[in-house]
Amino acid sequence: MTDRAAIIATHLAPHFAAHHRLLEIGAGKGLVAQAIQRATGAQISLVDVVDYNQTNLPLKVYDGQTLPFGDAAFDFSLLVFVLHHTPDPLPVLREALRVARLGVIIAENHVAGGLRQRLTRMIDSIPHLQYGVPICYRAQTIGEWQSTFEQLSVRADLLGRFNMNAGFWQNFVMRLAKR
Repeated sequence: MTDRAAIIATHLAPHFAAHHRLLEIGAGKGLVAQAIQRATGAQISLVDVVDYNQTNLPLKVYDGQTLPFGDAAFDFSLLVFVLHHTPDPLPVLREALRVARLGVIIAENHVAGGLRQRLTRMIDSIPHLQYGVPICYRAQTIGEWQSTFEQLSVRADLLGRFNMNAGFWQNFVMRLAKR
């Protein structure tokens, strides 16, 4: 497990229990999900548009549009640093909400200031060249993310904040609950 996965899992794991069924959307290597599963005992499945899975957790590759699961098939959907790589986060959020009975847990960047936003988009787009991950389309503040969430019929609760990379990236954890 990478240090990054451990840091992220530390901030997400307290929101889950062993009886929860979780779906991580855009799971990448699966390392964050693996760390959450180890910490909580929750049952976790992965879905992504490409198979980069480096864990024993089950992964389904999908078209990036419609999740291959029924309504409320999971307790929670997880979107861990995924939304900023989507040209339009609303369809992704709608699908995440559709398959989640209790809601969606999001970990995202809080990026304030024009210079920091441009620099973040540039740095966070580098994996595109290496792995084919979509570029970083948006670097925004918590307030800007909340404006996006307000377009859905959800209650958005800020669960916490944390830093990575010596504090350069400020991040937040938010739960979206269906109304």
